[in-house]
Amino acid sequence: MEFSRITFFIVVFAPLILAVLLFRKLYRILLALVVFAPFKVFFSVKSEKFSKFDVIMFSAAYHVLRLVLGEKGEKFFIEKINQITLERIRGKKFKPHEVLLLLPHCLQKSFCTIRLKPDLSNCAHCGKCDVSALRKVVERYNILCAIVSGGTAARNVVKATRPKLIVAVACERDLASGMADVLQIPVYGVINERPEGPCINTIVDVEEIEKILKDVVEVEDLSNSPEHSRGDVSEA
Repeated sequence: MEFSRITFFIVVFAPLILAVLLFRKLYRILLALVVFAPFKVFFSVKSEKFSKFDVIMFSAAYHVLRLVLGEKGEKFFIEKINQITLERIRGKKFKPHEVLLLLPHCLQKSFCTIRLKPDLSNCAHCGKCDVSALRKVVERYNILCAIVSGGTAARNVVKATRPKLIVAVACERDLASGMADVLQIPVYGVINERPEGPCINTIVDVEEIEKILKDVVEVEDLSNSPEHSRGDVSEA
């Protein structure tokens, strides 16, 4: 269901215009934007139609939250986007080639000498990091996968593959900013853990990733196809 132009104006622009007239101070306008953004996105979820305006609004809201609350703001933003995504995909099924798993290079142990392919297919299964378990998940669901070096590479993969659902793993900052940029696509974010500090030997809850995939991916009969992974995706 699409909203009329009048309803769209009331929902989107009226509160912001009112904020400008009443407060005339930038920080209060930004605060109004942060408060108002979830309501606009809520209407978009109900109408099942996300616009570029939603992306711009939520991206702006993210930067304000990050500025004011730091890492707590980033975690709050990720949690809300995840809630929105679960609502958007509830009851839906996706074909394996419509689902993209995005992973950071820092999941691979720093002492590992293997140059991992994007689909993880050359992982040695030593079990010393989560890559081995993630490769099994990719193969089990036959989904697209890319292990990337940063936000720009991740955006390039999304642009090249055009998935209908993204499950992404990263630190709070990279995850929140990336999720804001691709809001038009349902995206679920999983924050990695960093026991040895940022960007080195990180770990992730593989069970959380599989829990999402299990409910929404159409599992194909792959018994006669041992080399079945669709995940060989270039970083572009």
